[in-house]
Amino acid sequence: MRKGFTLIELVVYIGILALIGVAAVRLILSVSFNAAEIKAERALTASAEAAIETLTREIRQAYDVDLGASVFGANPSTLALKTFVSPSSPDTIVRTFSLSGSRLARQDGLAPAEPITSQDVTITNLTFWHLSTATSDLITVKMSLESGQGRFKETQTFYDSAVLRSKY
Repeated sequence: MRKGFTLIELVVYIGILALIGVAAVRLILSVSFNAAEIKAERALTASAEAAIETLTREIRQAYDVDLGASVFGANPSTLALKTFVSPSSPDTIVRTFSLSGSRLARQDGLAPAEPITSQDVTITNLTFWHLSTATSDLITVKMSLESGQGRFKETQTFYDSAVLRSKY
């Protein structure tokens, strides 16, 4: 009785194992690439939602726009709102939104600016527009965000508009 494998059997087995190995490596790489893309998209979406929600809420609560401290129609823009310290307080403050580095920041009066967006996300465009009538003020926001690195870089642009409620 003969024991062992022939050379042809051994080459066939090694070839089959190599194909299985290549397929497994490609599957693992594909899953890791997809995970990186999803992570970048989630970071971008979470920061955009937080920033747009904060801006909309603050614009609606403001009673006026500080035109002297605001910059409209340029990138990067600055929005300075005359608003109440809190909804239940009669005290007022100027709340400013602008870029601090590559992050959206909010500054109350002379206090230090606080970042609103995540450090994992870069804002590449922040533009505010102001439309004023006798009875209302409209603020429109265009914000482009970028997240991820290299081939996993995600970029999206978000738009929003809000009217100062105390004006109408």
